[in-house]
Amino acid sequence: MLKLLRNKKISKRIFYVLAAVIIPAFVIWGSASVMNKDKAPAFAGRIFGEKISMDRFRETYQSWRIWLRYQYGDKANQAASMINPLQAVWERLIIMHEIKRRNIWVPDKEVVQYVTRLPFLQRNGLFSKQAYDLFLKYTLGVSGRQFEEALRQNLAIFKLSNEINKDTTVTDEEVRQAYEKTNVSTRVRYVSFPFTGYKDAVQVAEKEIQDFYATSKDSLRVPPQINVNYIGMEFNDEKTGLTNEQMQEKMGKALQSARQKGLSLTTQELGFELKETGFFGFEDPIPDFGWLPQLSQILFDLPLLSFSKIIQTSRGLYIFQIIAKKDAYIPGLKEAVPRIKEILTEKKSKEMAREKAQAFLDMINTQGKSFDETAKETGAEAKETEDFTREAYVPELGMAPPLKEAAFGLTEGGVAKQVVELEQGFFVIQSLKTPLFDGEVFAKEKEAYKEKVLDDKRGETFNAFFLSLRERAHVENLVDETSLR
Repeated sequence: MLKLLRNKKISKRIFYVLAAVIIPAFVIWGSASVMNKDKAPAFAGRIFGEKISMDRFRETYQSWRIWLRYQYGDKANQAASMINPLQAVWERLIIMHEIKRRNIWVPDKEVVQYVTRLPFLQRNGLFSKQAYDLFLKYTLGVSGRQFEEALRQNLAIFKLSNEINKDTTVTDEEVRQAYEKTNVSTRVRYVSFPFTGYKDAVQVAEKEIQDFYATSKDSLRVPPQINVNYIGMEFNDEKTGLTNEQMQEKMGKALQSARQKGLSLTTQELGFELKETGFFGFEDPIPDFGWLPQLSQILFDLPLLSFSKIIQTSRGLYIFQIIAKKDAYIPGLKEAVPRIKEILTEKKSKEMAREKAQAFLDMINTQGKSFDETAKETGAEAKETEDFTREAYVPELGMAPPLKEAAFGLTEGGVAKQVVELEQGFFVIQSLKTPLFDGEVFAKEKEAYKEKVLDDKRGETFNAFFLSLRERAHVENLVDETSLR
């Protein structure tokens, strides 16, 4: 039933606008949040300096959930699991604030027209109230008023998108370039010379280490670091047999005990395992947790020996204590030797890889040898890619923009005149296919493809607008996910 809805152009475009906003949820906020169990906030937070009441915050959350169920049906929970709900609600509030500021309004008539024209609610060419009631009850699980108010918000967002994109257009050349990126393909043979492949052959002299330290020791500066003790409970730990609410209650008792008796004694009394991260910097992955910028921010803001409140990540609930801090410093020569050796070894290995790649290419360019002859003579392993377009991922090589740029400039059998540098090493490539643009096929598909390119550009335009809007909103969040229950 919802498949018909997803084919509706207006539904698709509204969702595209929303997706541009809510999909990057973990990029800005990360997946950790502070759970303040000591005192419930009087309001949810602020945007643009305006207080947002808890009632308004929860209503916005409900509207967001309704839209997910409307769009995804029985897969709504799966979609929601990929999105930070707190950020999704705040971003929806930011959009609605802008809609109000611009005096954008969706009258009842437009909401009714949208609902009564939905294909899956038609019976014999007419709107069916019975089908609508069943849809509300069994698919969405909400009242008509709740759904229609959520829909009103999304229609308003659609109007805002139209206003932001009123001057957005695409040229014929933009359409052609976009078409080429996704429809014209090529294929190459390549030999790689990885940066790490020559480390064992590299030697670093004592004099080189001393010279590097004398001229570049500032580059060795170690940033501020912290060492952290922590205890926690993971959501997927079947051994505990506890619900999330019971876990939160136990962690609350643990936090109270830790503040009175310390983490070590609390661990013994309540059956937790005390763990230690070891020293790490603000931009480093947190040992055993990975890249969580929001959690790093929380931890680096804590005073020495103080406890965090309960921290919720996607994995579980945790309490942290800062047990040591190190200020930034420049290490002495003795301490810096391993790092300097690593830097110089990487540099020399890279230079050696470049020389080997260039020597391979020179045998083809100056000695007239074929690609296959050169590979056989040097003992190099030649590999072949599958067909790829400019926007495709190339197995083993990644997106590889420099390689693609070289490959699409070659005809079948041609060898790139320059060594190609990627993140993993240097490459010599030979084209196995001439990339051809089929003008006749493009002419037939141009108009339909133009709509796709225009939709993509509208999405990019709205996303850029929203990122600027979100920055100006100065979101102050005072709640955690438990406030949404």
